[in-house]
Amino acid sequence: MVSRTDRIRQLGFRLLIFAGTAVAIFGLRLQAQTGRLDVPKRLVFEVASVKPSRSAGGGSFHRAPNGITYLNVTLQRLLLFAFRLQDFQIVGGPNWLTTDTFDVIAKATEGTTPSGGDINRMLQSLLIDRFNLVVRLETKPSTIYALTILKPGMLGRNLHPNSLDCDSPDTPPAVRRDRKQCEMENGYSAIDARGWPLSSLIQNIVGTVGRPVVDRTGLRGAFDFSLHYNRDQSANSSDPSLRDALEQQLGLKLVPTTGPVEFLMVDKATRPTPN
Repeated sequence: MVSRTDRIRQLGFRLLIFAGTAVAIFGLRLQAQTGRLDVPKRLVFEVASVKPSRSAGGGSFHRAPNGITYLNVTLQRLLLFAFRLQDFQIVGGPNWLTTDTFDVIAKATEGTTPSGGDINRMLQSLLIDRFNLVVRLETKPSTIYALTILKPGMLGRNLHPNSLDCDSPDTPPAVRRDRKQCEMENGYSAIDARGWPLSSLIQNIVGTVGRPVVDRTGLRGAFDFSLHYNRDQSANSSDPSLRDALEQQLGLKLVPTTGPVEFLMVDKATRPTPN
């Protein structure tokens, strides 16, 4: 039987405490600590391939119910996917972090349907293993946005509850693959979704606002939503700005506030050996 300490060592998770502030470091060994430490189970893909990319043009990203296929993507982009962060939250790393591209193809155990969060944790483990990655999550106070309801008790014309949650592992894979039931179309200045939580909406607008967005709507469950906006403030577009579109189409509002912001500090990364 594997002991709790052995499981922690296998995870390769270190916790340092500075002046009462916990800083998580994903490393290769464990430093002894006092007190209780709850470490999530390490999740890994059953099979995975990581190779330098020979593709030309832009990257492609595909996530299936039990795996991922990311082609011609940088390590920085992979970190954003794995840790659900934005570009401004990645600090440090080698000079090739944003230039060298890789092909990553990985699958979970056959017959399983891991949640989106579990897939992210599997990708974290894969990056740590293949890139000899050492990173730290540091939290600092900064300007953020809160997503709130514009008028309590009222939703916008393009926001409707859906009893089907396409992000739930309990949803059958065949249903999650059915675009008529589980649609998620992300255009440059448009988002059309069926059966997804508001966290998916937030994930897709953070890059535009350039700051973290926290959900303070109080809305739970899955929704159908459609958002079309003028991302570049182009005079040739009749669409409203993102803020106006959120208010007019979804009945939601972005409110500036202050809150903790996570930054991923990349202390070490080496190019992977092709496999």
